[in-house]
Amino acid sequence: MSNISDYMEDGDESDLLQNAIDSVQLGIEDFKNDDPKRILSAFRNLHAGVLLLCKEVLLRLCPKDSKEVHIKAKQQAIKDSDGNIIFVGVGDNTVTEHQIIDRFKSLGIKTDLSKLNALTKIRNDIEHYYSQNLSEIQPRRGGAKLFKNLKRVIIDEISMVRADLLDAVDHALQINRKDARPFGGVQIILVGDFLQLPPVVRGDEEEILSSMGYETPFAFSAKCLQKNKVVTIELSKVHRQDDPEYIRLLGNIRSGDDLEETVKAFNNTCFGQHKRDAAPVILTGTNAIAEKYNQRGLKSLPSQDVLYEGIISGEFNLDKDKLPTPELLNLKVGARIMMVKNDKGKKWVNGSLGEVVRLGQDRIWVKLDDKDGEHEVAKAAWENIRYEWDDEKQSIEAKVVGSYSQIPVIPAWALTIHKAQGLTLENVRVDLATGAFASGQAYVALSRARSLEGLSFATPLRVTDAIVDRRLIQSEHSFKQID
Repeated sequence: MSNISDYMEDGDESDLLQNAIDSVQLGIEDFKNDDPKRILSAFRNLHAGVLLLCKEVLLRLCPKDSKEVHIKAKQQAIKDSDGNIIFVGVGDNTVTEHQIIDRFKSLGIKTDLSKLNALTKIRNDIEHYYSQNLSEIQPRRGGAKLFKNLKRVIIDEISMVRADLLDAVDHALQINRKDARPFGGVQIILVGDFLQLPPVVRGDEEEILSSMGYETPFAFSAKCLQKNKVVTIELSKVHRQDDPEYIRLLGNIRSGDDLEETVKAFNNTCFGQHKRDAAPVILTGTNAIAEKYNQRGLKSLPSQDVLYEGIISGEFNLDKDKLPTPELLNLKVGARIMMVKNDKGKKWVNGSLGEVVRLGQDRIWVKLDDKDGEHEVAKAAWENIRYEWDDEKQSIEAKVVGSYSQIPVIPAWALTIHKAQGLTLENVRVDLATGAFASGQAYVALSRARSLEGLSFATPLRVTDAIVDRRLIQSEHSFKQID
């Protein structure tokens, strides 16, 4: 057995180690602050710093060319150049706290895990206190009439909504309407498929949610739904595809049934070159891989590039990587693009694909794949709307408080599967070379195409790519029984 200190001696300082040091220092600064609310930040940073130090130890033990196997949450067996079976890390997600403990034990690293467990418990207890203290949610100033006249709220893509967020919506409606009924007496319509992309749960947040009494992070585990009857309506007709065999295979990927036969059938039909005279969108698991495809596509074009700069006005508080189009948008003639905003003149819709044919100073011209001729595309605005009650009109009115203006296109040689959710595409090429890493990810990718003829794989699909969270299957059956 080796002691953890054996791996922390002199050596090259990695970004991971520096981040760990910075996190611990921030935690200490927060702890010394007189503001009680900084205590939560203090223990979050201290806990994160300790976990990063543990990951640094695992990183230093990673064999060369193993793709950081010991710190990656998912590992895959491959053959090396000599034909030997080795394990490599895949995907972007790194180990959770539980995985760190397991790998320390399997690698013979000796450390006092009780101290880590104690720190985790303190952090979770404080997190639980602040998260459960919903009484801190204050009524929206000037919003009494707006909420009073609210009749119905529709939440789309419910599979991506966390349970604690739905409970916060319930509580916010109750206090703003001064009504103790579920959701303050407002009808809530939840739309989506839980077997598609899951909510984002980073690090050990699922453990925190569990300590707060949530069985899963999914919206169906929200306490407001557990205490009240839910009426379910199942939409059974498939509109995107009309091939019964394709629909059957997709159903198996979605539910995890007959995967050996299903994956073999998909590979026999789809693995290999895409059909000729078609420009498929490549769907990938990560932003990094999609960005590589798009950069490679742009560099391959001989024409001069033009940079378009987006403009933010007023209140538009989105991180730059969350903007609908890049703040600095680099384009060339011949670039593959996707429209990301519906045209008021109905020339295109969000998701329409095409190619840049001309570039102007503040606009571009594109040839859409499904329409003839050139179409002029000027800058468009995404608005941040604040809804208010208008006494004179006796209705809810939308007030624009901020906006973001940019050419409404993104490079589209490749997209992430996450960004493609909800789109219907004529030609799709799926690249899961590093493996799927989230429940429903493979299903979303494979179901974007209209037909098997428009679907191809850059690498063979694997049974392990069809990740299905069994809790979702159980919840689906439970909802069907509620009717």
